Amino acid sequence: MLAPFAEFFVRQGLIVPGNVAATAENIVASQSLFRAGFATDLVVFVIEVALAAVLNVLFRPVSRTLALVMAFARLAMVTILGLNLLNMFTALQLLTSPEYATAFEKGQLQALAFVFLNAQHFGYALGMVFFGLHLGVLGYLVYRSGFLPRILGILMVVSALGYLADSFAKFLVPESADTLAMVVVVTAVMGAAADPLAADQRSERRALAPACACMADS
Repeated sequence: MLAPFAEFFVRQGLIVPGNVAATAENIVASQSLFRAGFATDLVVFVIEVALAAVLNVLFRPVSRTLALVMAFARLAMVTILGLNLLNMFTALQLLTSPEYATAFEKGQLQALAFVFLNAQHFGYALGMVFFGLHLGVLGYLVYRSGFLPRILGILMVVSALGYLADSFAKFLVPESADTLAMVVVVTAVMGAAADPLAADQRSERRALAPACACMADS
């Protein structure tokens, strides 16, 4: 479970809800841990690319077109989340690079770092739109496959709807985002039985909720 490590033991452990200064100090004091979380995410994304290829081959006999849609949706998610890591890396650079320390005051650097941490949160929500699409199409393929239980496909479609609803809520009705985040946790538990990496996405979503609240308050 690499993704939960990056969120629960790294980022969530370093982010102090409601306290920008303490969060910045934690990141500065635990740079190696923060970078380890970054590297762990990269490993997860490599696995995701391989999994997209495997799923495409597995479900191509069911529907070649939908198998491609499913695979490309997962690859789109990986691309967005991979680029989104630059927000985390930029926040780290702002807090630790001497060049920035000479150009900005400490409080300004901490505020700028949180801008990028906040951008990472919304970038993650954007990536989950494509994960929801992937999961929905995968669920339909599982349902039609004939070699997997249909109930797994149904659970994956339900989970996909939860991801899509939560992601769109982040942009359209942010005041309801926390409530819908809990819906995602419930629906993702259902879908995780069919897609093991959905468990990692569920864990990341749950772990990011305190960080989002911290950024909203700051």
